[in-house]
Amino acid sequence: MKGNDKKSSYYPYIQEKTFLGWWDRLTDYCWELFKYNLWYLLFTLPPFICMLIFLFFNAYLFLLVAFLLFIPVGPAMLVLHEAAAKIAAGELRTALPHFFYTYKKHYRYGFAFSIVLGIICLVTLYPVYFSFITNSAVKITIMICAGITMLLLCSLLPYIARFLVAGECRGVLKKAIIQALLGGKASFFSGLLQVIWLFICLVYPYVAFFAALLGMPAVIRMTILYIMPQTKEE
Repeated sequence: MKGNDKKSSYYPYIQEKTFLGWWDRLTDYCWELFKYNLWYLLFTLPPFICMLIFLFFNAYLFLLVAFLLFIPVGPAMLVLHEAAAKIAAGELRTALPHFFYTYKKHYRYGFAFSIVLGIICLVTLYPVYFSFITNSAVKITIMICAGITMLLLCSLLPYIARFLVAGECRGVLKKAIIQALLGGKASFFSGLLQVIWLFICLVYPYVAFFAALLGMPAVIRMTILYIMPQTKEE
């Protein structure tokens, strides 16, 4: 596919998931992934920077600003999901969504997605932060509980995004849980991959920043959608 678009039959819908297949997607669409990643970073970097300022300087005003700036991230996440799903399925470049046009299409569900996701992350991760600054005796237990919660959440996120992109908002959590259970190991490893990336972002922000500029969020999203069971719509 390098240099020219091939027919979608080049990547059959039912196929064995292999490293070479993933590598073909990555090399064939590396420029497209990089572009989508840059557009995605336009929305994600401001709240991320505000969150780091809060963590480093204990400035609660920046925590509020980070939450408010996170609200527009939801539609961008859905656009990145849609593009990564099409790339993982090996669709033609002409079928890839236009970022800002598709952003407007997903803004309603995307904003709600951001608010709910932001609240869950805040409720889950803030106790970890508070236990560290107070040197709580149960901080290890809190970290383990937060890690399990984030693993479950990250395992559900790709399926939730799939249904929201398709405009299926009713019963989305129930359907996402069913799909995640049916996904088995793929769901577990996709969630684990996202949790590891989140850990790197929080503990090694400078490393995460440069990795993000090189396209890591888009590559991770495409990898997750490649190993997940795909639908014909994707």
